[in-house]
Amino acid sequence: MNTFKNWSSSSYWIYFLGAPLLVILSLHTITTISIISLIGALSGLLSVVLIVNKNRSAGYIGMISAVIYMFISWRLGNYSDTLLNILFIMFLNLPLILNKQYSDKVSPKSIKDNPQMEVILLACFIIIYMTLFTIEVQVFHAPRPTFSVLAATLGIVASIATSFFVLKESFFIWGIQNIFQVILFSITYYQTKDSTALLMLVTYILYTINASTAFFNGKWFVNNK
Repeated sequence: MNTFKNWSSSSYWIYFLGAPLLVILSLHTITTISIISLIGALSGLLSVVLIVNKNRSAGYIGMISAVIYMFISWRLGNYSDTLLNILFIMFLNLPLILNKQYSDKVSPKSIKDNPQMEVILLACFIIIYMTLFTIEVQVFHAPRPTFSVLAATLGIVASIATSFFVLKESFFIWGIQNIFQVILFSITYYQTKDSTALLMLVTYILYTINASTAFFNGKWFVNNK
């Protein structure tokens, strides 16, 4: 698989400027946790850049970041985010790995042409949100359930829209989800002053910028109207 080939120019800029920034942040305090967190952040950033470029390698690299993010989120008390990354493996990474036809040649669909998908995604959102919120509050007694559950739910729905339906509109969902993750880890960093939370905050800011490039890089929108 050509992991670093056929990227849009904006994707090269995001990754090769964003990756050194994440490394610099990690150099502030070098510990086992910070190194593991850096590996998760770098692989996570690479995976979302690959998703924007419809590169199947995103499944393999995303699985690495998901496993690391599970550990980080649990450590920081964002339990829905831990479950989110387990579900990312199920609903995003594995489908991308198993779908040998997934590539930058695949033509994305639109909800406008498939209105039943809107109903399916809405139903998924409601069911997933209610389930995660119940688990977060009743089982884990989590400190930040509102943003944590909302971010997790949007992430799962975006995963389904991307890997199963290959919908253009999945990037609207990804953008919103990334913004909520920025809010979640901003609150987490404010409350904990944990350097790992700061690294995750910057990582999700880069994710948000990356998702925005899908609207003009030609692989999802411009050349596929």
